[in-house]
Amino acid sequence: MICQGNRNLSWLATSRQSLRFRKPRRNSIGLCAGAERQSQRRATNRVGFSVALPRQIYKLTSFRIPFAQGDTKVVSRAYIARLYKKLSSDGNLKRFAERTRQRYTEGTLQRLLSNPDRRVREAALVALRLLGTMDSAGPVAAYLRQPDAHAPHLAEGALWAIWFRADRPEHNQELQQLARLIANRSLGQALTGLNRLIQKAPRFAEAYNQRAIVHFHRSDFRRSIRDCLRTLHLNPDHFGAQSGLAQCYWHLNQPIDALNALRRARRLNPHLRGINEQIEALEVQIKEDRGLNDDQGSVR
Repeated sequence: MICQGNRNLSWLATSRQSLRFRKPRRNSIGLCAGAERQSQRRATNRVGFSVALPRQIYKLTSFRIPFAQGDTKVVSRAYIARLYKKLSSDGNLKRFAERTRQRYTEGTLQRLLSNPDRRVREAALVALRLLGTMDSAGPVAAYLRQPDAHAPHLAEGALWAIWFRADRPEHNQELQQLARLIANRSLGQALTGLNRLIQKAPRFAEAYNQRAIVHFHRSDFRRSIRDCLRTLHLNPDHFGAQSGLAQCYWHLNQPIDALNALRRARRLNPHLRGINEQIEALEVQIKEDRGLNDDQGSVR
């Protein structure tokens, strides 16, 4: 371990989208995903920060309705805000998705992320979470990187949903089933399934990220690092894989690599709660360790 006594700490999330240092636990790794602040539950099944998930996360990530063809030239931007307000009252996601795709193309929803009305931006994020393809991952990730981005938890949720359905429908469904196995700690079965899935879908970034989680749970941190790096090669915006690297490097007693990984995760998602405190604490720890080593060298 990096340090001794009460400084022997690890990254664990203790609240929604938050990280704090705690004593290491083997089953501590969590899911770095954002979600709406209603109807949430705890989940710990992806490399990264442990946060609350909506109850229907797997259903949401597999939900898909085709978009209207062509660009929508004359569409009231207030219309999607009205749909969103209705969704807030009745919770009917299917109706919201159907009516949204009838009036908006995916490109239009992406452009609405820069709308001055915060309700329109929120509605666009929820719509892209339900309907968006990997074509929307870049615009949503760019939105999330803005320091003053409104409702970053919605952007995180949209990205996780898009990443989970980034391949063929049958592969997406298979990955969702394997993620459930990971959440239930059926790690051997999950690993076998993920190996098969990656053979069939070698460019499915989230499959590598999920396998990285399995390796982490099995304390195989070097294999977890390799899969995190593969995830980032295929999906450079994957802040979950980046934060997972930090956890692995820390467990391998590589604090400088862990710090650099955390800094990169912050660049990808500056809204991760507690990330600044984590980085500052690790910086202090590294300085103290260097000072201790210097003192020991002078004594000799």
